[in-house]
Amino acid sequence: MAVWQEKSTYLFDLDGCIYFGRTLAPGAGALLETLRAAGKNVGFVSNNSRDTGWEVARRLEAMGLSVQPEHIVTATEYMGAFISRRFGPSRLKVAGSSALIHSLEEAGHEVIPFGSGSVPELVVISRDTEFSYEKLQIAAADGARGARVVATNPDLHHPGENAARVPETGALLAALQPLLDDEIQILGKPEPYLFQYGMDLFGVARTESVFTGDNLQTDIKGGLALGLTTVWINSNQEPPGTHSSPDITPDYHFVDMRAFLESIHDSDYFKMKGRRTQ
Repeated sequence: MAVWQEKSTYLFDLDGCIYFGRTLAPGAGALLETLRAAGKNVGFVSNNSRDTGWEVARRLEAMGLSVQPEHIVTATEYMGAFISRRFGPSRLKVAGSSALIHSLEEAGHEVIPFGSGSVPELVVISRDTEFSYEKLQIAAADGARGARVVATNPDLHHPGENAARVPETGALLAALQPLLDDEIQILGKPEPYLFQYGMDLFGVARTESVFTGDNLQTDIKGGLALGLTTVWINSNQEPPGTHSSPDITPDYHFVDMRAFLESIHDSDYFKMKGRRTQ
């Protein structure tokens, strides 16, 4: 397809696209190698709110995939910048990983204990694997006392190994949002911020960029809203228009990364480059 030749930059989601848990998706490594060999920019944009780019790069390396940490955008590392731009340096309570807390502090924010009786300026909710009813009560009470609630991402779950649904930040927000008067503000996809950070890594415009992901509600909806060319990895093999989001139509869809790779291989541009990778 000529479109693959025209685009300079390929951005990918991670969970359910590049890997499932700690297993590399079939065809993912060969696809990335083919794109790089043809001189394309390759980066990653993830709603992951527990790991830094460095931690993700180490995980990918263990799967046999070499990726530069600076080419990985995660909600973990960009939440601090999002808060700074929206609210300035802030006093926070954080439901999340130590990596997220460290990243927020590095961005110039003050993090106080979640169980503190003090009311913060902001309560940050992410994929907190130790979230509890007590934390839900505290977040709701702080919201009622004037704190704003922000979140890393809206995903209800992400795909794990053997098709497992791993609970995500959005599952926690579903419990918290009805207890608040104000809407929770969100950094991650489908909001535009992480997509834009990904394009900024390479200094490219949206018309030059392709975004590939497995989640229609976050990856594809957000990419379409920004005007990116979108590729849906439809691992459940649902025909477009009959799935759970009939109003979201990706530009291209493939059953897996191997099928996407075959489409790339069929491009005359990549054939002329002599870069076909098995």
